[in-house]
Formats: sequence, structure tokens, C-alpha cells
Amino acid sequence: MEMSAHPPMSARLSTGPEPYPDARMGTVTDTLLTFSDPNLVPSRLAEVPGCDVSILTLNGGWPEDLERFAAALAGTGSGEDYELIAASNASAEVEGTIQRLAGEDARVRGLMFSQRVGFGGARNAGILQARGRIVVVADTSVEPLGDVLDPTAEILADPSLGMTGPWGLLSADLRSFEEATGGEVDALQAYWLAFRRSDVRPELLFDPKFTFYRNADIDFSLRWRAAGHHLVAAPLRLKRHAHREWEALGDHERERKSRDNFARVLRSWRDRTDLLTGRSGT
Repeated sequence: MEMSAHPPMSARLSTGPEPYPDARMGTVTDTLLTFSDPNLVPSRLAEVPGCDVSILTLNGGWPEDLERFAAALAGTGSGEDYELIAASNASAEVEGTIQRLAGEDARVRGLMFSQRVGFGGARNAGILQARGRIVVVADTSVEPLGDVLDPTAEILADPSLGMTGPWGLLSADLRSFEEATGGEVDALQAYWLAFRRSDVRPELLFDPKFTFYRNADIDFSLRWRAAGHHLVAAPLRLKRHAHREWEALGDHERERKSRDNFARVLRSWRDRTDLLTGRSGT
């Protein structure tokens, strides 16, 4: 986005010549929101929900994955009214795709970062901007194969459950984790994890010190469990494709970044085995 014609500022709204009406969400005036620092993104969590579900994506350079995700989401035939908040992590190609998608579908909003930002901070910015009654943190490496919003909303209609998604994790000691796709779990993976917007608190956001995505969802999940929320894995019609950020790294860099993030998880939670469900190995 061209910024030089405007006075220097941390954020700028781009709305096009006229705001467009949306029968479900009212008049949308912030189709494209650009920030250099995710910590400066304002919160909308105190506002009355403007739709049923907010789906948050983050993409740093693979616009084709975002296109596949948005097209599949739009074609699910869900009865849930949703918004897709598509964040670009300093990628001109992804920004262009978001601008086009927003022009074609009033449910798409763009959150652009003009410089590369960390995973935790970027995800928090999306959560703070969410207007949906339910918030879904999603990865563009997944593809909805059918209605995934209605089942997600049905699960979260149970007030005793705090978060849900199809890919959970179980652990016996917080040192190793195994994938679980059903029942109460110790953590949920951020390919697709959902929670009620009304439950969000500052202490239940992602740790912005996680600049790489790997294992940040474990820390996020344990924050929710420490606050007394139950996490449940349930099957949804979602397909996982290649994770581009993972594949773009060499083996050594993958291992280093993953190890550093897991060490951060252990520093925070190594003694909190009381938070575990006890289901690992059963």
C-alpha cells in the first residue's frame, strides 16, 4: 500500500471511495487496516458482536494458500454469519490478494503489517480486532471441506467448554506431546482453534515473545487451562496441506526455532502438570 502521500502515522485505514453496506454486519468502514506495530492495533472486544464468527488468518508470503482458504470458506454453505480477518505479514503479494478478496466479498477484512512481525503479536492483533461472537484462529494451510462453522459454534454453545478444534495434544509430563482428535485435551493446535470472544482476557492472549509459530499454541492453550477452561478436540471437515513457513526453513533453522519456543513453554509451565487431563497414553 502506498504510504508516502500521507502524514507519518502508525496506522492508516483504507476504505475505498465509499464504505460498502453489509446487511449482516452494518456499514464496514475499515476494510483494510495497516499497522507497523501489532501492539498498536486497537481492541474491539468491548463492542457488541457484529457477526457470529470471526476467522483470523496470518500469511507471510503464500497468497495462493489464502485464496484457497477464502474460497473454501465461502463455499461451505454455513448458516453462521462470519467475517474473515486476513492478516498479511509484510507481503505485498498477500496484501494484493486481500485487497482483491475484500473487494469481492464484504465479509473479508484486511489487517496489514507493513514490516515483518512476530506470530504471537500478530495473532493477538487479529483477536483484538475480531467482532464475532466466536473467534477462530486458523492457518491458511488448512482447507474447509464442508461446513465447519456451524459445528464449531455448536460445541462452544456449551458454557463448560472454553476452546475447541480438530487437532488436540495430550501430554503426561509437559515434555512431550501426542496428537489427539477427540475428547478433552491438554492443548489445541493453531491450525484451527476456536473460543468465545466474551472469554478473552489479557492473560488469555498469545505470548508476543513467540515470534515463530511452533509451540506457541501449547503455551496459549495452557494459559486457558490455567484459567479453568476445558479444551475439547472434535472432528471437523478440514484438510491440512503443506505448512509453507515450516517448509521454507532449512532443517537446522526449524530445529533451532522449535527448540527455543519449547524451552519458553517449559520455563513457564514445567511444574504445572496439574493442568493436564491425565489422558495421555490411555
